[in-house]
Amino acid sequence: MIVVGLLVLAPLAAVVGSTLFDLARRRSLRRMALRNIVRRPVEALLVVVGASLGTAIITSAFVVGDTLDTSIRNLGRTDYGPIDEVVETDDVGRLDEVAAAVRADLPDRVDGTLPLVWAPAAVVAGDADAGTGTETTDGSPTGPRAEPDARVLEVDFEDARAFGRDPAATGLADAGATPTGDEAVLAEALAEDLDVTVGDTVEVFAYGERHALTVRDVLPRVGLAGYGSLFVAPGTIEAMAAGGTGTPPNGELLVSNDGGVFDGAAHTDEVVAGLEAALADAGLARGQVVEPVKQDLLDTAREDSAEIRDLFSMLGIFSSLVGVLLLVNLFVMLAEERKSELGMLRAVGMKRNHLVRLFGLEGGLYALVAAGLGALAGVGVGRVLILAVEGIFADEEGDLSELVFDARPSSLLTGALIGLAISLLTVWGTSTRIARLNVIRAIRDLPEPTARRTSVVKLLLASLGVVLGGCMTATGIGGNAAVPTLVGPAVAFGSAVPLLSLLLPRRGVAAAAGAASGLWALVAVAAVPDVFDEAGMEMFVAQGVVLVGAGVALVSQADRAWAWLADRLADRGGLASRLAMAYPLARRVRTGILLAMFSLVIFTMTFMSALGDANLQQVPAMARDASGGWDMWVDSSPTNPLTAADVADDEDVAATATLVHGAADMSIRAADDPDGEGTEPEPWPLSGFDTSWLAAGVPKLSERLDEFPDDRAALEAIAADPSLAVASDTLLAGDGPPGADTVELGDEVVVTDPASGRERTFTLVAFVDVDWNYNGLMAARPAVEELLGPDAVESRMYVDVVPGADAEAVAHRLNAAGVAHGADATTFVAAVEEEMQELRSILRLMQGYLGLGLVIGIAGLGVVMVRAVRERRRQIGVLRAMGFSAKVVRRAFLAEAGFVAVQGIALGIGLGLLVSYQMLNSDVFGDPLPFTMPWPAVAVLLVVPGGAAMLATLAPAAQAAAIRPAAALRIAE
Repeated sequence: MIVVGLLVLAPLAAVVGSTLFDLARRRSLRRMALRNIVRRPVEALLVVVGASLGTAIITSAFVVGDTLDTSIRNLGRTDYGPIDEVVETDDVGRLDEVAAAVRADLPDRVDGTLPLVWAPAAVVAGDADAGTGTETTDGSPTGPRAEPDARVLEVDFEDARAFGRDPAATGLADAGATPTGDEAVLAEALAEDLDVTVGDTVEVFAYGERHALTVRDVLPRVGLAGYGSLFVAPGTIEAMAAGGTGTPPNGELLVSNDGGVFDGAAHTDEVVAGLEAALADAGLARGQVVEPVKQDLLDTAREDSAEIRDLFSMLGIFSSLVGVLLLVNLFVMLAEERKSELGMLRAVGMKRNHLVRLFGLEGGLYALVAAGLGALAGVGVGRVLILAVEGIFADEEGDLSELVFDARPSSLLTGALIGLAISLLTVWGTSTRIARLNVIRAIRDLPEPTARRTSVVKLLLASLGVVLGGCMTATGIGGNAAVPTLVGPAVAFGSAVPLLSLLLPRRGVAAAAGAASGLWALVAVAAVPDVFDEAGMEMFVAQGVVLVGAGVALVSQADRAWAWLADRLADRGGLASRLAMAYPLARRVRTGILLAMFSLVIFTMTFMSALGDANLQQVPAMARDASGGWDMWVDSSPTNPLTAADVADDEDVAATATLVHGAADMSIRAADDPDGEGTEPEPWPLSGFDTSWLAAGVPKLSERLDEFPDDRAALEAIAADPSLAVASDTLLAGDGPPGADTVELGDEVVVTDPASGRERTFTLVAFVDVDWNYNGLMAARPAVEELLGPDAVESRMYVDVVPGADAEAVAHRLNAAGVAHGADATTFVAAVEEEMQELRSILRLMQGYLGLGLVIGIAGLGVVMVRAVRERRRQIGVLRAMGFSAKVVRRAFLAEAGFVAVQGIALGIGLGLLVSYQMLNSDVFGDPLPFTMPWPAVAVLLVVPGGAAMLATLAPAAQAAAIRPAAALRIAE
């Protein structure tokens, strides 16, 4: 990485240094560069706009990352406030003892502790006996409103305000005295969900008890008012739990570190060690768990924001490459137009390096302005992206449904510098090619000869490229690196073209190199699958760039076929078509750049459409595989769970089965290292089942040990053996990408109950296909009940409806009837559909983001056509003088734009479908899926970009048709 960085930074530093030197010391170059900008303001504007769009795309990725980082960090203020660590105790009766032990040996860097008691409960506003109602046409509820999983807290308000030495951060600064009697203080979020205000009555259901409370106050979501949902009088939870069933109340000791809401987290490691030592010294190590909640949240903020920023940055590469190609085209065309002027400058004594620096200085000024404008535009693009993300997650219950927009100056500066670097390197790279003109031909405005002798330097560079490509390929395969494995052969094949052209026709050699590069990009995944096991988004970017480059190389060599077609059309009276193809075929490099501008973006958008459609088509099959024959699952409050009797009154319920559902700390110990320490323990769902869960069928298993003949046999063995378990192969991986398995069959999972400290080891003998409802690790019910003790509650129920019944309607009725139990029924079809629609929405968001690159491509085509009118002014004048009508000229320009756009769109769609077909049918990135043609997306991608390209060409086509022969043929303008 250091070598690559130096290879990029060294030429960039040289370019920046030379530009600044010329701007400050080379008066003649500075005057000529500024004169060219002033003389051609429209051209200057076009170049700046093209460069700024690429910078805007890059900057917007940083803005999105900043917003997510700030939004997640903001949860530290809204959901924790001064809380940095939490000491969880297994017995609420020992909470005072735990608090006394910690305070007696208070660790350094701690400025306060606060004990509290809490319990999960269902909270209802309205008549709970009426069941939850439907919604009216305006969305307002017609029955009681319920929150099935509210967090009910008991805490002393005076002590809470002193906690952390900042009353405002606790959220209780103006909350008054601790609630008494039947008073309740609600957090703002719960009050909004229940649509209640001060003076209203709410009912709390827990432990089989029903308790009516009057809302005394509503607190904004800050600190403790975000940590809990509803505050009640001390003793309320204990009174409800006495004699009831369900998971017992929870006791916690909150700890605040020195410093503010965010600064205090810097002392987390030191404080956690001190708290654990204090508990151990007091003989309380067992049954108490210290959780660094604030630091975990901030770590998540950094990781998640970095992942999102990297994702959008990777996607932005496609659009940024389009901007680079636009800059190359503009400067090449600019040089063609100024060819005579540049020849004159060389004739009067200007050196070649001065000519390069003149163009470099002019381009550097464009790039500098574009970097500033692009960074500002990136803020707007990022804002649009954030609004789209909020729209996708608007119906989610997660804390990030409302994001805090943030665009940090450092990110804007970074985006501007990256855009400036790309523009400068592009401009100077193009300028070096421009300066290699023949003075005589340039002065006379004669075309360059088609046959050029290959220089020794070019042959040496080509040989070096072949060696470099081979080394990249070998290194990539040997080191399991996807990008060099994909790119290396393309570099080698492309570099071999000048060498092989000494012996073979160049056209055939170039076509063969393109075909070989594209073929390798397609077969590499199957040829060396181990290389791509850990591949990420960067592999897709590399594959797309290689395929598009290979496709453009092949299409560019097919000019004879297009010329033949143009001749046939001309024979039938289509002179406009012959004219339309003549110019693109004569400028193959320029045409190839335009093709790549369209193809890069269309390729990616097509791939995402195919991927989204393929997943949506599999919703019924996915739901069937995950459900095991059940229609829905119903979660209920662990302090007041549903029973089979509670749902028996519904005539459409055919059968039920309950699971013991909870959570525990889990660590994975690899099968090939049984004596190893295992992974760091992480909290994860834990479920216990028996054979009643298998009565309706069995969920699909993706893998199982060979000793089990089928999926049912494996699950029945797990239900009977307390040492076996089944889980997803992404156990403890969170929302990782498909195929990112973290465990193997035979691995051991060490499960610890954080409340009691009890520990048990399970061996994984099977993997479920997809864990849609987060059962987590599933084991025999007796083993889970023994491990979790009183926390093992039947809070999850599977329900099968009678044939022909509407499962969604049954789920709604169960929610209504079970409102006091916090019932939350979800059909498997609805759950899978929701996940797939969310995936599709994210893919569409990415397509919209990539659409900015398509805007650049369409604008680039329009710009090129504007420049083409200026460049071909005299040619148009000659044609008009020969009798070609204005209508023919206008049609020729429109047909030329269509010829280029349709080729690029067709190439992008074809490659996108090909890659999506390959990926969906491959098991490298997960289970194969049937490929389905995304006809609506293909139709849109054919019509919209093509139509937009034609609209962008209308103005230059009309301008060309309006050229008068006499004016165009004048020697001086």
